[in-house]
Amino acid sequence: MKKTGLMVGLLLVAVGILGLLMMVGVYFLNYGSFVASPDSSLLQPNTSWMGGGMMGNGGITGGAYGMNIDLLRNMMTSFAKSKYESSGEKIYLTSVDGNDEIITPVSGMGSFAMMSNMMRPISCANCHGIDGKGGFLFPDNKTSSADIRWEELAKEGFDEAKFKKAVTEGVNEKGERLSVWMPRWDISDKNLAELIAYLKTL
Repeated sequence: MKKTGLMVGLLLVAVGILGLLMMVGVYFLNYGSFVASPDSSLLQPNTSWMGGGMMGNGGITGGAYGMNIDLLRNMMTSFAKSKYESSGEKIYLTSVDGNDEIITPVSGMGSFAMMSNMMRPISCANCHGIDGKGGFLFPDNKTSSADIRWEELAKEGFDEAKFKKAVTEGVNEKGERLSVWMPRWDISDKNLAELIAYLKTL
């Protein structure tokens, strides 16, 4: 009797492990973009399964909060390249600096962004787009990511000091708190200067 119970238990464990491995396999087949791109091509995730029932017209149905499909796709995309024009570009696209150190958010962000960051570093590009123009609607269905091309930031009254406060403290050019969706980053002055130099090229 004990042997039978043990065998059944081992069989259930094996089935569970097999099921988990299958789920992980399907996950990475559908979300290839969570794996860094080996070249300069930008990987796009397969989000076809989201249509219809769960997602509709920009958000998850059935509540005040929803995930905009464009933001979701962008959050699931890795913008890693095999070669970068500058350290600033690498920081912007991957949140990894020229020394391959990950630049981490210390607070802010919604739960989805936090979950994404646990799987791989989220980057400026994930919320503001590869072109820096932003415009992605966040799950509160009111707030959109900002256009952070330097010429646009300058029009809003940002200089380098104010931009640093926005990035590290979550304070805008008027001294007001930025949205909770904007992470507060632990970034060095050197990396911040390189990021700003890159934003000036967009």
